[in-house]
Amino acid sequence: MWGLLLAAALATPPPGWGLDGEGYEAGTLAGRGPGGGVATFLRADGDAGAGWLGQDAPAKRYAGKRLRLTAWARQTEVKQWGGLWLRVEGAGRKVLALDDMRAQALVGTGTWRQYELVLDVPPEARTIWYGGHLQGAGTLWLAGFSLGPVSRDIPLSTPRQEAP
Repeated sequence: MWGLLLAAALATPPPGWGLDGEGYEAGTLAGRGPGGGVATFLRADGDAGAGWLGQDAPAKRYAGKRLRLTAWARQTEVKQWGGLWLRVEGAGRKVLALDDMRAQALVGTGTWRQYELVLDVPPEARTIWYGGHLQGAGTLWLAGFSLGPVSRDIPLSTPRQEAP
């Protein structure tokens, strides 16, 4: 049944979103999100490497602030792992902060759940990237993205603030 639903979906990223990763496809399906809303999917079969679905925003309005990404996610038959990601870049695309949900990776099959990623945006930040990523075969479902500044009282979602 999932194959028919996915085949019926528009297998291109939603407007304003980019897709990267050989063997991956993305699209949207009405009625499949939490509460019956629209859901976006990122999927691959077989031995795919890594795939990303995301968009960017200028960092200027968030520079020097704490930033929270909130979104709904669930996974279907994810063989390796997947999740949301939030990345802050500086000049030359240098990664200044990153949370890729590695500590709470989505594996196997699960139900809709809301997740939050919180990072500090250094003053020298240039670009904010966010979205979903999938390592290997399976389907990652995403919905309800929200990005905005929060109080410094809100804890960071990961202690790793710099890219490895």
